[in-house]
Amino acid sequence: MVQEETQQNKLIEKMTDSVNSLNVNFARVEGKIDAALELKKDVGMLSEKLDVLKVGHVTAVNELKDAKDDIQILFRKSKEREQKADSDRKWVVGAIISLCGLGLTVIGLGVAVINMLIK
Repeated sequence: MVQEETQQNKLIEKMTDSVNSLNVNFARVEGKIDAALELKKDVGMLSEKLDVLKVGHVTAVNELKDAKDDIQILFRKSKEREQKADSDRKWVVGAIISLCGLGLTVIGLGVAVINMLIK
C-alpha cells in the first residue's frame, strides 16, 4: 500500500512536472504569439505609412513635372518677350534716325529759304 502510494505520488509528480513544463512552453509560445501580433500591427502601420509615402511620392513627381512644364513655358515667354523687345528697340532707333533725318531736312530747307530771301 505504501509502495502504491509512492508510485502514485511519483506519478502525480511526473504529471505535475509535465503540466508545469507545458505551462512554461505555453507561456513561451503565448509570448511569441503576442510578439508576432505586435509585429503584425507594426507591419500594418508601416504599410499604411508606405501607402501615404507612395501617394506623396506620386504627388511630388506630378508637381515636379508641372513645375518643369511651367519653367519651360516661362522660358519660352521670356524669349518671346526678348524678341519683341529687340524688335521694339529696332523700331525706336529707326524712328529716331528718321526724325533726325527729317529735322535735318527741315533745317536744310529753312537755311535754303533764308538764303533765297537774302539774295
